[in-house]
Amino acid sequence: MTVVLWIVVAMLSSAVIFLLLALSGATRTVASLKRSLDGNRADDVVRLRSGLAVGSEAPAIQSVSATTSSRRHLIVFADPGCAACETLVPSLLTTPNHTPVVLIGRSRTGWPQQWRPGPGDVVVFDPDERIANAYSVGFTPHVFVVDEGGFIGAQGPADSVEMVRRLVREAAGVQIIHTEVSRGY
Repeated sequence: MTVVLWIVVAMLSSAVIFLLLALSGATRTVASLKRSLDGNRADDVVRLRSGLAVGSEAPAIQSVSATTSSRRHLIVFADPGCAACETLVPSLLTTPNHTPVVLIGRSRTGWPQQWRPGPGDVVVFDPDERIANAYSVGFTPHVFVVDEGGFIGAQGPADSVEMVRRLVREAAGVQIIHTEVSRGY
């Protein structure tokens, strides 16, 4: 009986040692994945905190007409296929007497028919994301309210006309403190 007991104890001991080794390996793997995820999460947070600060000079966009850039206008970063963009852009462009919109997106093709700009609006294609990078935009839709002097009065994500209106109201109440020099893109 003692031999059988010793065999059972040895087998249980081996099983416990095996489980401890497996648990140790799994713990190291989880720790490695957590470090990787934390690194990615930090990158995502930086991207989510995107957008030049209020008061910054809006980087110049070469294809924007002088009439748009010399008065208050919106710069809207949007992409077809983005569900929030697909809702916001047509609503924004068809709102009567809306603030002029400079619509910037990565796609050169496949722009929905309802994204056609109206009088005073401009569409700019940014496939290499130079403009998006200049504005520190990492997601869409992202809206900037640019004042008559070319400075950012408000900025942030917006997925409805009401959110854009809120940004416009916010910009109207901001005293701009100029902080950056414009770069042409």
